[in-house]
Amino acid sequence: MAITLDIIPKPGPTPLGNHTPAAQTFANDYSKLTQGNISERDRKTIEVLGLLYELAAAGGNNYKTTHAALIQDSFVYSGAISLIDLQTAMSALAWTAGKVVDNSLSSDVPTLLKEGRDIQNLAAEQIDRIILFLRAQLQK
Repeated sequence: MAITLDIIPKPGPTPLGNHTPAAQTFANDYSKLTQGNISERDRKTIEVLGLLYELAAAGGNNYKTTHAALIQDSFVYSGAISLIDLQTAMSALAWTAGKVVDNSLSSDVPTLLKEGRDIQNLAAEQIDRIILFLRAQLQK
Protein backbone atom coordinates (compact mmCIF):
# COMPACT_ATOMS: atom_id res chain seq x y z
CA MET A 1 0.00 0.00 0.00
CA ALA A 2 1.47 3.32 -1.06
CA ILE A 3 1.05 6.30 1.19
CA THR A 4 -0.10 9.31 -0.78
CA LEU A 5 0.73 12.88 0.08
CA ASP A 6 -2.09 15.38 -0.24
CA ILE A 7 -1.17 18.44 -2.26
CA ILE A 8 -1.21 21.58 -0.13
CA PRO A 9 -0.83 24.84 -2.08
CA LYS A 10 1.79 26.31 0.24
CA PRO A 11 2.51 24.84 3.65
CA GLY A 12 2.70 27.42 6.37
CA PRO A 13 4.09 27.41 9.88
CA THR A 14 3.28 24.43 12.07
CA PRO A 15 2.47 24.66 15.77
CA LEU A 16 6.16 24.08 16.50
CA GLY A 17 7.50 26.50 13.92
CA ASN A 18 8.05 26.73 10.20
CA HIS A 19 9.38 23.38 8.96
CA THR A 20 8.57 23.99 5.30
CA PRO A 21 12.08 23.46 3.79
CA ALA A 22 12.61 20.04 5.38
CA ALA A 23 9.05 18.96 4.56
CA GLN A 24 9.38 20.12 0.94
CA THR A 25 12.70 18.32 0.52
CA PHE A 26 11.14 15.15 1.89
CA ALA A 27 8.10 15.45 -0.42
CA ASN A 28 10.35 16.00 -3.45
CA ASP A 29 12.57 13.02 -2.61
CA TYR A 30 9.53 10.85 -1.90
CA SER A 31 8.11 11.78 -5.29
CA LYS A 32 11.37 10.87 -7.05
CA LEU A 33 11.34 7.42 -5.41
CA THR A 34 7.80 6.70 -6.63
CA GLN A 35 8.62 7.45 -10.29
CA GLY A 36 9.77 4.91 -12.86
CA ASN A 37 10.98 1.41 -12.14
CA ILE A 38 12.63 1.92 -8.78
CA SER A 39 12.41 -1.40 -6.96
CA GLU A 40 12.07 -1.93 -3.22
CA ARG A 41 15.69 -3.12 -3.20
CA ASP A 42 16.75 0.13 -4.95
CA ARG A 43 14.87 2.17 -2.36
CA LYS A 44 16.55 0.24 0.45
CA THR A 45 19.95 0.86 -1.16
CA ILE A 46 19.20 4.58 -1.29
CA GLU A 47 18.08 4.47 2.38
CA VAL A 48 21.33 2.74 3.40
CA LEU A 49 23.41 5.31 1.51
CA GLY A 50 21.54 8.21 3.12
CA LEU A 51 22.05 6.71 6.57
CA LEU A 52 25.74 5.97 5.88
CA TYR A 53 26.39 9.56 4.80
CA GLU A 54 24.56 10.91 7.85
CA LEU A 55 26.36 8.60 10.26
CA ALA A 56 29.79 9.25 8.74
CA ALA A 57 29.26 13.02 8.88
CA ALA A 58 28.00 12.85 12.48
CA GLY A 59 31.26 11.14 13.43
CA GLY A 60 33.35 13.67 11.54
CA ASN A 61 34.29 11.07 8.93
CA ASN A 62 34.19 10.94 5.16
CA TYR A 63 31.58 8.48 3.89
CA LYS A 64 33.79 7.17 1.10
CA THR A 65 36.58 6.15 3.48
CA THR A 66 34.28 4.58 6.09
CA HIS A 67 31.67 2.90 3.85
CA ALA A 68 32.87 -0.71 4.33
CA ALA A 69 33.54 -0.27 8.06
CA LEU A 70 30.08 1.16 8.71
CA ILE A 71 28.42 -1.70 6.83
CA GLN A 72 30.52 -4.21 8.80
CA ASP A 73 29.48 -2.52 12.05
CA SER A 74 25.84 -2.98 11.07
CA PHE A 75 26.39 -6.73 10.78
CA VAL A 76 28.13 -6.85 14.15
CA TYR A 77 25.31 -5.09 16.00
CA SER A 78 22.37 -6.67 14.19
CA GLY A 79 23.78 -10.16 13.61
CA ALA A 80 22.27 -11.54 16.81
CA ILE A 81 18.75 -10.64 15.65
CA SER A 82 17.54 -13.71 13.78
CA LEU A 83 14.57 -12.12 12.02
CA ILE A 84 14.29 -8.38 11.49
CA ASP A 85 10.80 -6.95 11.83
CA LEU A 86 11.18 -3.52 10.25
CA GLN A 87 8.33 -1.88 12.21
CA THR A 88 9.68 -3.17 15.53
CA ALA A 89 13.20 -2.07 14.59
CA MET A 90 12.10 1.42 13.53
CA SER A 91 10.02 1.80 16.70
CA ALA A 92 12.97 0.71 18.84
CA LEU A 93 15.31 3.13 17.05
CA ALA A 94 12.94 6.06 17.55
CA TRP A 95 12.38 5.11 21.19
CA THR A 96 16.13 4.85 21.83
CA ALA A 97 16.77 8.21 20.13
CA GLY A 98 14.01 9.83 22.18
CA LYS A 99 15.51 8.54 25.42
CA VAL A 100 18.97 9.79 24.41
CA VAL A 101 17.77 13.38 24.00
CA ASP A 102 15.25 13.34 26.86
CA ASN A 103 15.70 10.83 29.67
CA SER A 104 12.19 11.54 30.94
CA LEU A 105 10.83 9.37 28.09
CA SER A 106 9.60 6.19 29.74
CA SER A 107 11.43 2.88 29.41
CA ASP A 108 8.14 1.05 30.01
CA VAL A 109 5.88 0.06 27.09
CA PRO A 110 2.53 0.28 28.97
CA THR A 111 3.43 3.77 30.23
CA LEU A 112 4.33 4.89 26.72
CA LEU A 113 1.09 3.51 25.28
CA LYS A 114 -0.91 5.31 27.95
CA GLU A 115 0.86 8.56 27.05
CA GLY A 116 0.16 8.00 23.33
CA ARG A 117 -3.49 6.97 23.63
CA ASP A 118 -4.58 9.93 21.46
CA ILE A 119 -2.29 8.65 18.69
CA GLN A 120 -3.59 5.09 18.99
CA ASN A 121 -7.12 6.32 18.18
CA LEU A 122 -6.03 7.54 14.72
CA ALA A 123 -6.31 5.53 11.51
CA ALA A 124 -3.19 3.60 10.45
CA GLU A 125 -2.62 5.87 7.43
CA GLN A 126 -2.81 8.96 9.67
CA ILE A 127 -0.17 7.47 11.96
CA ASP A 128 2.03 6.65 8.94
CA ARG A 129 1.73 10.27 7.78
CA ILE A 130 2.69 11.55 11.24
CA ILE A 131 5.72 9.25 11.32
CA LEU A 132 6.81 10.42 7.86
CA PHE A 133 6.38 14.08 8.78
CA LEU A 134 8.35 13.67 12.02
CA ARG A 135 11.15 11.78 10.26
CA ALA A 136 11.28 14.51 7.61
CA GLN A 137 11.61 17.16 10.30
CA LEU A 138 14.34 15.19 12.05
CA GLN A 139 15.85 14.39 8.66
CA LYS A 140 15.81 10.68 9.52
